[in-house]
Order: sequence, then structure tokens, then C-alpha cells
Amino acid sequence: MEKIVIIPTYNEKENISSILHAVFGLNQQFHVLIIDDGSPDGTAEIVKELQPKFSGQLFLEERKGKLGLGTAYIHGFKWAIEKGYKYIFEMDADFSHNPNDLQHLYNACKNDGASLAIGSRYVKGGGVVDHGAVQGGADGGDGEGLAHVRREGVVGQDVEHVAERVFGDREAVVQGGRV
Repeated sequence: MEKIVIIPTYNEKENISSILHAVFGLNQQFHVLIIDDGSPDGTAEIVKELQPKFSGQLFLEERKGKLGLGTAYIHGFKWAIEKGYKYIFEMDADFSHNPNDLQHLYNACKNDGASLAIGSRYVKGGGVVDHGAVQGGADGGDGEGLAHVRREGVVGQDVEHVAERVFGDREAVVQGGRV
């Protein structure tokens, strides 16, 4: 168990199957953890229906009520660390993050020595393309909108604040609640 993608959901029935197929379609052995905040539209039920197809790769944590994006990511980080994942990624279910960038982020940490890799609209090559609609992503999948950050560049930041911005990070970065 090396890499997992955390996807928080609330009323994502229109996107959840597509985003899961996109991630698993990369054929890069990413596991996916869905953190569902009691979606009344049946998002969690769709995930449960897909679990046999992606057995051992697709996991679901259901929370009671809408508890918020930041706490969903923190819940996912803790779950992934407890399970022994080495690389943890986060993204939204609405394709505002390009699944094709997952491998770029993984390579930045695994092969290029970055402690933290961020896909951001605020770095060279980043941007927003038709946010809210299914899309190819802000950086076209070539990794141009990614920033690699060494651990010393983010020392002292609380995970709660990083969770709002990070797209991929190494388990050691979030261990203990601080990066």
C-alpha cells in the first residue's frame, strides 16, 4: 500500500463514478478513499456499488452530516496513515483537479525528492479552466501547474491550513499534525 487518493464528497452523484473511473483508469495502482458527509443524493450508495469492481482499492468512510472539507481531509489523512500509506493525495470529485496530474505529483515526491507537491492555479502553468464542469484540468496534464516544495519551505504550517491547498503530499509531511 503505497499511494492513496482522498476524495471528500457531498452530493457528488453526478461526478463520483466518472472521477473514480478516471483515477483507476490511470492504471497506476492508486487506491481511493471517499470521505462522504452523509450526501442525501446517494453518493455513498454509488461508491458502495462500485466497491466490488475496485475490490481492495476503493474505500468509503461515511460521516454523519456535512462536517466540512478540511475535516474530511484530516479524517482521510489519519485513516491513510493508520493503514500505512506512504503517499497521500487529495482531490475534489468535480474534476477541478486533473486526475492525470496524480502521477506527476507522485513522481515529484517519490523520484524527485520533494516532501510536498502541489497542483495549484497560482504557480507557472496553473490556472482555472471552466471550474465546476468536467474538464481536462488546469494544467493540461503535463505537470506545468505543479510546485515542488521541500519540507523546510513549509515548516510550521498546520495541516488544517495545508489541507485546503494541497493536492499531493508524502505521509511523513502530515505525521503528527504539522508539516
